[in-house]
This record gives sequence, structure tokens and C-alpha cells, in this order.
Amino acid sequence: MICRRLPLALAFACACALIVVNCGTSQDPPVTVDQQAPASSQPAAEPPPAAQPAAPPAPAPTTPPATESTPPPDASLPATSGTAGSTTPAQPIAVEDHEVSGVQVALMDVRRTSGDTVTVRVQFRNTTDKQLTNPIFSSSNIVTDMYLVDGTSKKKYLVVRDAEDKPVGYYGPSQTVAAKAVLQVWARFPAPTSPKIMISVPGVPPFEDVPIN
Repeated sequence: MICRRLPLALAFACACALIVVNCGTSQDPPVTVDQQAPASSQPAAEPPPAAQPAAPPAPAPTTPPATESTPPPDASLPATSGTAGSTTPAQPIAVEDHEVSGVQVALMDVRRTSGDTVTVRVQFRNTTDKQLTNPIFSSSNIVTDMYLVDGTSKKKYLVVRDAEDKPVGYYGPSQTVAAKAVLQVWARFPAPTSPKIMISVPGVPPFEDVPIN
């Protein structure tokens, strides 16, 4: 009888021991782990600077319009003698050899002038290295003996004369043309009606079909 009760008493004692053990054991609350990342020892990077607005392109420089300037006078033009304000062109209209060897006669200008007249300009050019003397270079044989012929009517026009019956024009002061010198001559005539004329200068062939400017 005692042997049967012993196992039951032992089992009961074991059960009581388990209850006591479980009651004495305290359950700690669960530990909450902080999930935040540890602070970095590196300094925080500065934010990039804000983008500056692009500057507007500089306006293109404006070039002021070129001012028109009066061209300088042509220094190649020979000096004029006679009518004020007229100029002698640098290039001759025509050139003829004079009957005196070494002399050329250049027709420089034929132009309408005031008083219904035409002014003719010529040059006597001594191309030699010595002075040339000849009566043909005197006033009476240059200006006085020059004349025009109308290209249409064939009318002859002599040099205009002033109140003292002197020819209106310019001629050399003597019968001599210096070496390599140029004798400027001009004479004034009544204006022909034709736009083209023939011009006769003593000592050279006539200048034909010359237009009047």
C-alpha cells in the first residue's frame, strides 16, 4: 500500500517544485533597440550654392554710320591760269607734236564759260634738256592765231577781243620755253552751236571732233 502511494507523492512533489520555480522567475520586458543611425563624426556637407541666373548677353556694339567726307583735291592737276574756279584735267584730251622739234602741244580742256563763250586750254611742253626760242611761241602766234571751226556749220570762230582790241587769253611772256618746262596757254572764243568742234593751234595739226564740256 505504501509502495503504491510513493510514486504519486513523488510526482506531486515534482509538480509543486516546477510551480515554485516558474513563480520565482521574473520575465523582463523586451529590450527596444534604438534603430536610429549613430551620429557621424564627419561634418555635414554644405548644400551646393544656388544656381545664379545667367547674365544676359552684352549688346553688340553699334558702329556709327560713316560720315561722308569731301575728297581732297587732286594734287596731280596742274595749276590753272585764267578763269577762277575752273580746273585743268590731269590727262590731256589729245597730244600733237609741234613743228619745232622736241615740243608737244597738249589739248587739256574745252569748256563752255560765261557770256556764251568757250574756253580752250593747251600746254606747250618742251621735252628737251635745253631751252627753245622761236617766234612761234610769242603771243601773236599762239592766242591770236588760234581758232575754232563748228563741226556742223563749218563756221570759223576767232578769239574774243576786249574793248582795247586785245585777245582774251594767256600766253607766254617771251618767245622762249625753258628746258623741260610747260607753257600754259588759254584762249576764249564765241560758243559754236555744234557740240563738237575743230580746234586749230599754230604749229600742230588741228584737233578734230573735240566735244565741248
